[in-house]
Amino acid sequence: MWSTQTYNDQQPLTQPAGGPYGGGSPYDSRGGGYPQGGYPQGGYPPQQGPYGNPGPGGPGGNQQNEKASKSVLNPDWSIYFFVASCSTMLGAFIGGLCLFFSFELVDFLEMCYILVFGGVLALMDTPCFKTVKTVKDHREYFSKYVNILTRVTGKGIAFLFLGCALFSTMWDNLESSGLKFLAFVLCMIPIIVGIAALVIGFIKSQKLNKVRQVFAQEGENHMASVYDQHARTYGGPHGGLTMLEFSELTYKTIQIKWEDTDLKLIFNALVSNPAWRTNVTNFSSYGAQQVEMAKIPKEDLVAWVSGGIVWL
Repeated sequence: MWSTQTYNDQQPLTQPAGGPYGGGSPYDSRGGGYPQGGYPQGGYPPQQGPYGNPGPGGPGGNQQNEKASKSVLNPDWSIYFFVASCSTMLGAFIGGLCLFFSFELVDFLEMCYILVFGGVLALMDTPCFKTVKTVKDHREYFSKYVNILTRVTGKGIAFLFLGCALFSTMWDNLESSGLKFLAFVLCMIPIIVGIAALVIGFIKSQKLNKVRQVFAQEGENHMASVYDQHARTYGGPHGGLTMLEFSELTYKTIQIKWEDTDLKLIFNALVSNPAWRTNVTNFSSYGAQQVEMAKIPKEDLVAWVSGGIVWL
């Protein structure tokens, strides 16, 4: 039996229900609930946060508060991306209507292209209808065939291009002052988001590249042995490192910590198999759910270490 915890706004990070090695409550190694004598001394057990860290009420409250303060500096970019996509679609729709009735068909086709492109970006970061099968299927298709749009730098380039193209077309073809002002407002949103995404992506990519350089200096054999030590959940030649295990590996090696959003970006960029970038729920012959965590195999890890910089 597995339990899920929310990872970012899209994918859940999973871990076995109960104790760390299965079998029941984490507060009783025998798997039978709380220890004999009722609740533990000192009241209720500490609340568990993401990755099993104690919540604000537990002994790790300071770490939780520190993580909350870091989340302010590392916001959920999917909301900003979704707003920028909707702004692009709205501008393309308004401009397309004006150009269609003025019989400027070439510029109208450009607006249709921008509208479709904005819709693709909005679908990838929409906070709504995440559980709808059509939305999930299209996200998998885009992640597989347009992988650049799953990275912060790729989206930054896309929004910067769409914002500039939309602004130039609307500004040159619309005569109304009100429409030109609306074009300026709607186009500045994706342009600003695109520039910010490029800066953030560059910083995060340089941080990941520092880890890669340290691993490359230690050699491929050392990397393989370290991998075998940390791949506890899915060991063996067909296994891989989970997000938590990858974070522990990098922290022990170079003392670098990763936020949840950073780990998702790293796995989207490093894992070659699209099915292993996200959590997969399988059903056994008896109907029981078996959830597999996102993982990076040894081959992809070694290829990343021996290669060059990877842009997140």
